[in-house]
This record gives sequence, C-alpha cells and structure tokens, in this order.
Amino acid sequence: MKGFFAGAVCFVTVCAAGAAVAADLPARPIYTKAPPPAAVYNWSGCYIGGNGGGIWSRKNWSLPDMGGLPVSNHNVDSWLAGIQGGCNYQFANNWVVGVQADYDWADGTGSGPHSTTGILTDQSHISNLGSVTGRVGYAWDRFLG
Repeated sequence: MKGFFAGAVCFVTVCAAGAAVAADLPARPIYTKAPPPAAVYNWSGCYIGGNGGGIWSRKNWSLPDMGGLPVSNHNVDSWLAGIQGGCNYQFANNWVVGVQADYDWADGTGSGPHSTTGILTDQSHISNLGSVTGRVGYAWDRFLG
C-alpha cells in the first residue's frame, strides 16, 4: 500500500506541475530583412528635351533721330518648337546651381503700313530664337525653389 500511495503522490505531483511539451515553448521570433533606406532625391545631372508652343510679339517702329516719331507697328505671331538641354549640380547643403540652353524654330511674320509715307509696308519675320540661362535654387526633396 505504501508503494501505491507513493506512486499516486508522484503521479499527482507530475500532473499538477504540468508536463513540458513542445506546444508550451515560446514561438521563435521571425527575422525579416530591414526595409531599404528612403531614397534622397538629388538634382545633380544633365538633361536634354524638346519644347513646343507659340510666340506673340508686338513690333513698334519709330525714328529715334526725329524724337521717337512712330513709323509703324504690327503683331508677329507664330508656332514655336525647339530643343533644350542643361546641367545642374546640387551641393551637400541642398543648394542647386545650373545652366540651360535652348534653341527654337518659328515662322512668325507680320506687316503694317508705314505711317510717314502711306505707301510703304514694314514687315517682320522671326525664324528662330535661342537663350542661355543660369539657375540658382534650394532643393526640398523633389521640389526646387
């Protein structure tokens, strides 16, 4: 009887304490790859492109030797198409400097009567134009002010 009693006590003790089984172990942590760092936008680099639009010009002709006597005036309007290109450089403190050049073709014509003679006609023709410009600005990510 003593053996039965000792066996029963051991059995109850083991059952009360709980058996250690694999289901009671904590879950293993899941390690994932860290997300890539956020990309920092940089304005440094060169570019080339095209453009299109229109031109509107007002031509006023005068005689400066005669006190600015008006001679003729007329409008010159046309389409415009061209190319452009340039380069920018962004410093570490977000300042950006650059240069751009463009060249455009057009076919603007206009004419008006010569006011001093009444017989002659003054004409204008714009066939192309170009420019070179500089740039200085401050960059906030993808915005350049």
